[in-house]
Amino acid sequence: WEQQEKLRKDSKRGIIILPPVSFEEHVAVQRETKARTLLLQSIPEDHIADFHHLDDAREIWLAVKARFGG
Repeated sequence: WEQQEKLRKDSKRGIIILPPVSFEEHVAVQRETKARTLLLQSIPEDHIADFHHLDDAREIWLAVKARFGG
Protein backbone atom coordinates (compact mmCIF):
# COMPACT_ATOMS: atom_id res chain seq x y z
CA TRP A 1 0.00 0.00 0.00
CA GLU A 2 2.80 2.40 0.85
CA GLN A 3 4.39 1.92 -2.58
CA GLN A 4 1.09 2.76 -4.31
CA GLU A 5 1.10 6.18 -2.69
CA LYS A 6 4.59 6.94 -4.05
CA LEU A 7 3.90 6.03 -7.68
CA ARG A 8 1.44 7.54 -10.15
CA LYS A 9 0.98 7.43 -13.90
CA ASP A 10 0.72 10.45 -16.15
CA SER A 11 -1.61 10.88 -19.14
CA LYS A 12 0.82 8.98 -21.39
CA ARG A 13 0.93 6.06 -18.91
CA GLY A 14 4.46 6.98 -17.81
CA ILE A 15 5.36 6.46 -14.16
CA ILE A 16 5.71 9.50 -11.91
CA ILE A 17 7.55 9.07 -8.62
CA LEU A 18 6.08 11.38 -6.00
CA PRO A 19 8.26 13.05 -3.36
CA PRO A 20 7.76 12.08 0.29
CA VAL A 21 5.20 14.16 2.19
CA SER A 22 4.90 15.03 5.85
CA PHE A 23 2.16 13.63 8.05
CA GLU A 24 0.44 17.04 8.13
CA GLU A 25 0.43 17.26 4.32
CA HIS A 26 -0.98 13.75 4.08
CA VAL A 27 -3.79 14.56 6.53
CA ALA A 28 -4.56 17.83 4.71
CA VAL A 29 -4.90 15.98 1.39
CA GLN A 30 -7.16 13.36 2.97
CA ARG A 31 -9.40 16.02 4.52
CA GLU A 32 -9.65 17.94 1.26
CA THR A 33 -10.52 14.76 -0.63
CA LYS A 34 -13.21 13.83 1.90
CA ALA A 35 -14.70 17.34 1.87
CA ARG A 36 -14.77 17.47 -1.94
CA THR A 37 -16.33 14.01 -2.15
CA LEU A 38 -18.97 14.83 0.46
CA LEU A 39 -19.94 18.05 -1.32
CA LEU A 40 -20.19 16.34 -4.70
CA GLN A 41 -22.30 13.52 -3.22
CA SER A 42 -24.76 16.04 -1.81
CA ILE A 43 -25.37 17.73 -5.18
CA PRO A 44 -28.26 16.35 -7.28
CA GLU A 45 -27.11 14.34 -10.29
CA ASP A 46 -28.59 16.90 -12.67
CA HIS A 47 -26.01 19.45 -11.47
CA ILE A 48 -22.89 17.32 -10.88
CA ALA A 49 -21.35 18.20 -14.25
CA ASP A 50 -21.52 21.90 -13.34
CA PHE A 51 -19.31 21.43 -10.27
CA HIS A 52 -17.21 18.30 -10.88
CA HIS A 53 -14.45 20.18 -12.73
CA LEU A 54 -13.68 22.44 -9.75
CA ASP A 55 -10.40 21.67 -7.99
CA ASP A 56 -11.11 21.95 -4.28
CA ALA A 57 -13.91 21.85 -1.73
CA ARG A 58 -13.87 25.62 -1.17
CA GLU A 59 -14.37 26.34 -4.88
CA ILE A 60 -17.23 23.83 -5.02
CA TRP A 61 -18.85 25.33 -1.92
CA LEU A 62 -18.62 28.89 -3.27
CA ALA A 63 -20.02 27.80 -6.65
CA VAL A 64 -22.94 25.97 -4.99
CA LYS A 65 -23.71 29.03 -2.85
CA ALA A 66 -23.61 31.28 -5.90
CA ARG A 67 -25.77 28.92 -7.96
CA PHE A 68 -28.43 28.04 -5.39
CA GLY A 69 -28.16 30.99 -3.01
CA GLY A 70 -27.22 30.89 0.62
